[in-house]
Amino acid sequence: MSKAPKKKRKKLTAKAILGLIFVLAFIVVFVCIGITWRYIDDFDDSHYGTAFTLTHTASEYIDGEKVIGYYENRETDDYYVQVQESLELLRSEGDLNRMYVFVPLENEIVTIWSTDSDGNALGVRQVFEGEFKKCAMGSFSDDSEQNVYFNEQNGNKLVVTSFSPIRDKGGKPIALVASEFQGENIIIKIAEFNLATLGIVLVSSIIPILIFYRKTKKGVLMPIKRLNTAAKQMVGDLESEKPVLPDIHTSDEIEELSDSFGQMNRELRDYIGQLRLATAEKERIGAELNMAKDIQAAQLPSTFPAFPDRKDFDIYASMTPAKEVGGDFYDFFLVDDAHLAMVIADVSGKGIPASLFMMIS
Repeated sequence: MSKAPKKKRKKLTAKAILGLIFVLAFIVVFVCIGITWRYIDDFDDSHYGTAFTLTHTASEYIDGEKVIGYYENRETDDYYVQVQESLELLRSEGDLNRMYVFVPLENEIVTIWSTDSDGNALGVRQVFEGEFKKCAMGSFSDDSEQNVYFNEQNGNKLVVTSFSPIRDKGGKPIALVASEFQGENIIIKIAEFNLATLGIVLVSSIIPILIFYRKTKKGVLMPIKRLNTAAKQMVGDLESEKPVLPDIHTSDEIEELSDSFGQMNRELRDYIGQLRLATAEKERIGAELNMAKDIQAAQLPSTFPAFPDRKDFDIYASMTPAKEVGGDFYDFFLVDDAHLAMVIADVSGKGIPASLFMMIS
């Protein structure tokens, strides 16, 4: 029957290194997840929050009744110019692309103000459809939601538009303030931030890991290797009377294990010495018993046929003791020409006592 192939064992050093790599990878993943979550939260608050605040500020500042007048009459005045300048100031302070105010209709919008038109945007109409319309009308009906429109343009640059409604005296929404600003690709930003964090974590962790590995190698891996070497040496040289004592001084459980190994080694060699003496004594006794067996067998008739000149009868006998020697005995001889005497004896018991008693008898 063929033996199963021996399973390849992994070195303890390799396991320690893999364990350290796993711990480091876990720390990095945990840190990156935490940073990503926090970064997204801060990104929304700092980057988008500014635009939402400025948009809402403009909607609260602008008089809704004036907007109705500009929409209906298409005539400007000092207030119109003042709002235009205020929107330009908010756009500049908030680092926005542009701010504009429009009245949403069924399929188009009518512009009232726009910071990119030098004050000539009143009455400009544009198509009103798609996702832009959906987000704008969502804010128009409920300004508690921060509806935003994301649009990629100009070489995949992300442009974000936030909305806030302007209301008349009765609280009815009649127009929307829109703020366009350059949105950052948050996925790229998170990837860049995580790569930077990963670099910092790796650089800051590699020195402690190397120190930990050196300490582990010196205090755990090398002592275990010395114990393994001592065990192989002990098994390969059991005949030697000199015990194998690994030199380990770690002041911990490994040193206790080394001491236990040394004690086991000494006791094992003592046992082997005693076993060697006992084996020699057993062999000596066995030789003496074999000699006694031969002596006992010599006392019994062993030449057959016993009476070669007699053709009228034949006789044969043998004795096989249960142990080396026994208490059985037999003999036979001719009393005269017409009579054969046979003697058979059996001493109770077995072994040397029975054999001695038989010999005396």
